Amino acid sequence: MSESVEVLVERELTDGNPSVADERRLLRAALNGVDEGRVEDALLIMTELVENAYRHAVGARRLCVRLVRERDVIRIEVEDGSPMRLPVLGRHGHTDTDGAGLVIVNRLSAHWRCRRGNAAKTVWAEVSGLLVVVSSSQRVH
Repeated sequence: MSESVEVLVERELTDGNPSVADERRLLRAALNGVDEGRVEDALLIMTELVENAYRHAVGARRLCVRLVRERDVIRIEVEDGSPMRLPVLGRHGHTDTDGAGLVIVNRLSAHWRCRRGNAAKTVWAEVSGLLVVVSSSQRVH
């Protein structure tokens, strides 16, 4: 049985400052009607993955958020042009100024992984328990 996957948000990310305000607005609109707590988790995960791509990678960056209805999850994917720089889940203490991103992603997501290709890598995380009511008319590109 194949899964029904629907793209909710798909965007090329611009060079320069990684302001994710537009992407957050688009994702919030796409998840209209979903439990607010899960929406906030998805927004924070997306923000951390995008910021990590700007902080630790080079090259083109792309964001894609997919809905997998059969599993009641959304998958947030951020691709960058640094396939050799893989994410590492570190430890983050109260006094640390860096390293919290993947710790947050790890805590809030059902699971996350990295997929490496020849010219790029994709770091993705899934948020579950959405009680999905997203309609196809809410997709944003």
